[in-house]
Amino acid sequence: MTLLLSYWKPLLAGLLLFLSAAGGWHEGMARMDAQWQARWDQHAKQDQEAAVAFEARERAN
Repeated sequence: MTLLLSYWKPLLAGLLLFLSAAGGWHEGMARMDAQWQARWDQHAKQDQEAAVAFEARERAN
């Protein structure tokens, strides 16, 4: 029984290390996705503003 218990501690430590690394990776990917979405939204807003300005110039001519 003690042999079995002695093997659980390193396995549990390895599992916890793996889960913490996977959680950090997932958090980093989510942060990167949020940054890309913010950039995409900013470019979409700039495109919309440029289209409105273009239409205004076309109407003025």
